[in-house]
Amino acid sequence: MPRNDREVWEFLGANDEVPSELTFITYAIYAYEKYDWISEFERRASRPPGTDEIDQWIADITTYRFDGMRSKAAELFDEGARRLLAPEIERQKQAAVDGSILAEVKATSSFWKQIVLSLIASVLAPLIIGGMIVAARSYDIFMPTASGIADHATPAKPSSAPAGTAGPAPAVQKQP
Repeated sequence: MPRNDREVWEFLGANDEVPSELTFITYAIYAYEKYDWISEFERRASRPPGTDEIDQWIADITTYRFDGMRSKAAELFDEGARRLLAPEIERQKQAAVDGSILAEVKATSSFWKQIVLSLIASVLAPLIIGGMIVAARSYDIFMPTASGIADHATPAKPSSAPAGTAGPAPAVQKQP
């Protein structure tokens, strides 16, 4: 484990997988914790710590604590980057939305596309309507309804009785 500031810097920079930005921020967090510890030491002991006491404090920092500092550095970096880039991200999102809307408008309002759609509609509409009329007429001819049958049925022979009576009128006798 590191025993002084130089060794802390070397320890933090030893991992090549960690970006240098995180190493700088992690060292800044370490420096802040060291400053905070020195301030607390001076408040309690009424004197500044000696080099040996500072080196002992550094030697007492565990790998787990350095990993915690690195995690905190990553959070700070992420938060700062998001805050700094928020206007640019919003601008890029808006540009993407505007671009996709414009592309859709251009695609649907293409002159030739509209011409083709109009031609298809003007040819298909009369064909479909005519087909529906022919189908309805064919159905009426080949599948007659009750009223259609009644219209084509042979009329009954007319009877000799006047309209409205059921048969010959009964004879009426006169009384003297």
